Amino acid sequence: MNPVDPASALRIAHARAERFGYELVLPGDPRRDAVIYGLAAVHALSGSGWSLDHARERVCVTLPGLGSVALALLAAVPYVGPLLAAAGATVERPQVYLSPAALSDGPVLLGTIRHEEGHVGQIRVGGLPWCLAYGIVGEARAGAEAPCYGADLIVRAKLGESPPRLYDGALESLRAYGLGDDLALAEQLLRSTLAGLEAGADPGGIGAEMADELARLTAVPS
Repeated sequence: MNPVDPASALRIAHARAERFGYELVLPGDPRRDAVIYGLAAVHALSGSGWSLDHARERVCVTLPGLGSVALALLAAVPYVGPLLAAAGATVERPQVYLSPAALSDGPVLLGTIRHEEGHVGQIRVGGLPWCLAYGIVGEARAGAEAPCYGADLIVRAKLGESPPRLYDGALESLRAYGLGDDLALAEQLLRSTLAGLEAGADPGGIGAEMADELARLTAVPS
């Protein structure tokens, strides 16, 4: 599968957002600025994770929409909950906040979209209990983030990037989630994805799914 340019990847992202019922929020939107400042402040207070500059450039976030039960008590998540609930209350659909870094590279954007769609699905299935557990319980975060990073890894590997290098990058990102001992769970889940790719498998059919997206793109005039 050939790499895709950023503009084509963004067209795929917009098409998937429409198809699967979520909103893309791009860099420069005031809503993203508010969310990123809040998340960076929490990370600064905890002494772990990333800086504001890193968050502005590289962090993507998914929030439930106004019509979701998940939003009702999202404010109960310590520290950042009220801020995220306020941002999520702006539209009815879930919102995926994209970073400048994600938009600068086609394969990265497609991997990121597939990652964040995992969170859209988790919110819709798990609702409020998932949101609360994600905010409070390390094991829930590990179990939620590892499959999403795995989906990102699969997409980008199918677009020509090195699976071991992608695995190392995903594991480094997971270390910023405050998982503690539960990092081992996330690592085990992510390693199973890497093993599948190295064995020639397409875990979850995600690579084939992205091939279909690229076929749709070439079938429609730009």
